Amino acid sequence: MGDDAWPSAPASRSVIISDFLPHFAYGDRRQEIVFIGTHMVQADIEAFLDGALLTDEEMAKYDANWASLPDPEHADVPPRS
Repeated sequence: MGDDAWPSAPASRSVIISDFLPHFAYGDRRQEIVFIGTHMVQADIEAFLDGALLTDEEMAKYDANWASLPDPEHADVPPRS
């Protein structure tokens, strides 16, 4: 994504950049979802989505079993440089 797709407001850019700090082992994992509708309860939606996240124990199992494997080649995606 090019710089022109980023917000121009410094505060907004700062929030996004904070998700890319080099000490995060998994790099860019930022996702944004928009819900449009009526009579939605934010706390219920957040609880549902939080329930889909890996626990620390599950993440440790991922690291032990899969994280060291290279990403597979994808025909339509150029290799990382």
